[in-house]
Order: sequence, then structure tokens, then C-alpha cells
Amino acid sequence: MLHLVETAHAQIAPNGSLHVVHAVEGLPSSASPNDWAVEVMGASETRLSEAPRSTETPASIHVRAGNPSQLIVAIAKEMPPISP
Repeated sequence: MLHLVETAHAQIAPNGSLHVVHAVEGLPSSASPNDWAVEVMGASETRLSEAPRSTETPASIHVRAGNPSQLIVAIAKEMPPISP
């Protein structure tokens, strides 16, 4: 994971940002997750935040339940437009 974060960091534009997205499939709807789902997603977020922190790479961590391709697109749409 460290190598991936370092490689991604090297590719970021000067005003860009790194976003780590983890889709957890097969969990109950995020509208009413049970305790187990909340625990799994929280643990995933904690573990995923370790690599960027250890390489001093600022990154936003996104852990959500759902279809991976749909979540990546949804998170990308949430990002503010990039200024030239």
C-alpha cells in the first residue's frame, strides 16, 4: 500500500489532492447500517489512513458501502472543480 500511495503522490498536480476510495460490498444500506457494518467500515477507514500518514502524504479517505464503480463516480462528482 505504501508504494501505491507514494506513486499516486508523485502524480498529483500542484493543486491536486489524493483520494483513497474503498467500497465495501455486501453490507446493509448506508441509510441504516447495523453495528457490525459501522465497525467494519470504521476499521477499514483507520487502516487505510495509516499508509498516507506514514508517508506524510495528505489524503482524503472514503469508505462507503456499495458498488465500487458507482462509488468512485459518485465521490468524483462530489469533488470541487479543479481551477486552472
